[in-house]
Amino acid sequence: MKGRLRLAACTAGLLAAVTAGSATAAQPMATWTDQGAGAGACLDGHVCLYAHDDYNRNVLDGTILLTDQDVPDLNRYQFSNTARSVYNNSGVDVVLYDYVDYGGKSLTIRPGTGRTLPEGWTRTVSSVDVLKRGGGGPV
Repeated sequence: MKGRLRLAACTAGLLAAVTAGSATAAQPMATWTDQGAGAGACLDGHVCLYAHDDYNRNVLDGTILLTDQDVPDLNRYQFSNTARSVYNNSGVDVVLYDYVDYGGKSLTIRPGTGRTLPEGWTRTVSSVDVLKRGGGGPV
């Protein structure tokens, strides 16, 4: 009986340790497209590129690209030269580039801000650099 109690206690302790470890593990980074509108459609920790002005306002099912990582080529998501507005909900600076692989002109979007892209930038964004805290990278 004592052996079974010890086994049950060890199993419960191991299960608790595994569960606690998975709860604190970092979530995988991801990039995907979805449908929606408004800055509220941009998940916490992400930067969102919208296919239409003013965060897809007045568009029933506007496309949004959401990412929490660098995207060297938006063609991979069929979103190169598509963005007309952006919202940065990532907590760090995000730099947009008009060429793939972070080339050409750059436009920095500060955390917690967004905008309809200025003249000369609509439908030109081809890569996104999500700057890491204390990290560096082009500005």
